[in-house]
Amino acid sequence: FFGFKHSGNNTWRVDSIDISTFKINKIYPWARDCKNLIYGDLVMNIKDLNQFKAIDEYWGRTNQQVFNEGHIYDSVDMLTFEVIDENRARDKNYRYEYGEKIK
Repeated sequence: FFGFKHSGNNTWRVDSIDISTFKINKIYPWARDCKNLIYGDLVMNIKDLNQFKAIDEYWGRTNQQVFNEGHIYDSVDMLTFEVIDENRARDKNYRYEYGEKIK
């Protein structure tokens, strides 16, 4: 899987996944296996994996969580959630910027 690297190492390996259930999402670079959400070379064990939907190449969501690259945001108001750009989003309660949840 040629995602991209977040870490400084020189390998393109994605470890600790079940290769027999590995699937690439139609919106790159999201992927998954039977237990994990994969973004580039980041492997995340998330709630409600079967509900995951990629919003774009940077953002994704389930019914309870929002994901921006390797960042996981809980308690998002899904009715008012909107993506601003690749690193920023907002809902009626918070702004989500560069991995931070801001009141």
